[in-house]
Amino acid sequence: MSGRHASRLRLAKENRRRRNKRKAVRMLLIGLATLVLVYFTGIYGNSLAFFGDFLSSGMTLVQFGDGWPVEMDLSGFRQAEEMGTAVVVLTDDQLLAYSPTAKQIMSYSHSMSDPVMVSSPYRTVIYDMNDTTFKVMNGHNLLFQQEMDSGIVHIAISDYNRLAVTTHSSSFNGEVTVFNYNMNKRFTWYCANGYPIYSSLSSNGKKLAVSTAYSDGGLLKSRAFVIDSSKGEELFSIDDGNWPMRMIFLRENELLICYSGKLVLWDVSKQRQSAEYDLDGYLQAVDFHNGKIAVVSGSLDEKRPSTLVVLDSRLQERGAVRQSRGARSVMVDRSRVYVLTPSGLLEYDKDLNLVGEQSTGKLSKTLVDYRGGILVDSTRLRKIEKTKSGEN
Repeated sequence: MSGRHASRLRLAKENRRRRNKRKAVRMLLIGLATLVLVYFTGIYGNSLAFFGDFLSSGMTLVQFGDGWPVEMDLSGFRQAEEMGTAVVVLTDDQLLAYSPTAKQIMSYSHSMSDPVMVSSPYRTVIYDMNDTTFKVMNGHNLLFQQEMDSGIVHIAISDYNRLAVTTHSSSFNGEVTVFNYNMNKRFTWYCANGYPIYSSLSSNGKKLAVSTAYSDGGLLKSRAFVIDSSKGEELFSIDDGNWPMRMIFLRENELLICYSGKLVLWDVSKQRQSAEYDLDGYLQAVDFHNGKIAVVSGSLDEKRPSTLVVLDSRLQERGAVRQSRGARSVMVDRSRVYVLTPSGLLEYDKDLNLVGEQSTGKLSKTLVDYRGGILVDSTRLRKIEKTKSGEN
């Protein structure tokens, strides 16, 4: 074979490789464009829902607004939560979503009389208390609408979009149905003793905790059940007698139960209590972030003094400070703790030194842990600006 002939063969081979590469790229772009078109026209099924979550999250980042604050009528405000790259706001008649630069990316009229929402990093679920319908949405579209057989009491969602739907029951005192991310039912847990009130899922959705209420000698008490939701098997129950205000899975096998007067940490794998912390009064607000727990306790009257405590994930105290007012909301991040009181926003550094105080008025509503924090009042959403205190 001559050198010239070999060169022509190599050139032809290289040209074929380039043509095949260009063809593969074109097919990939056509496929992605088709998926995007199908997604945004709303004509898609379960198989595209997971793709839609990532697409919606990415699209949120590149939708630019005029920046914070957002002026709006929040007299009908219900809730506000982080949903990954977006912040979602629930009002009496709408579900709104905003990008990091305050661009409104969704406005959905939910037509619910008593709406409640719960969010994961990619989705938000809205439901009507004691009605039978709930809706699953991301930042741009309605993904699923599900009808239950009985009225809905509570819904929990994991970071991986597994749902635990607590409902009334025609045969039992209540039941909790667990769905995976594309709304296929995994199992149903039936409650024969007591009445299920609410539930909590671990981040990966493999553990489920259900709080139930029962009557003992005329007194209303509570019992929590811990369930392996990957197998649908009940593991054990916790009968403390006290009423849990909130249950949080710090990790898959670490369940924090917040009672009115104490915090209790359970080791789910060993089925035993591993730590306990007594509060200085009645639990008013609690937040968990980056291995830190911030909790405010005091009187039932939020105008009276309260105590702010920061704990680690083992309930070891890292700091405490006395406040002149109670708390409507608390938020903890890496270097700050924010407490919203009836009259103002208090800002503490990591050592719980008061480094900032802002007057907010009586119409302030809540704090949202979204890219540094958002304060919600009756007329606007505004970013919280961190006070410079000379920290590294």
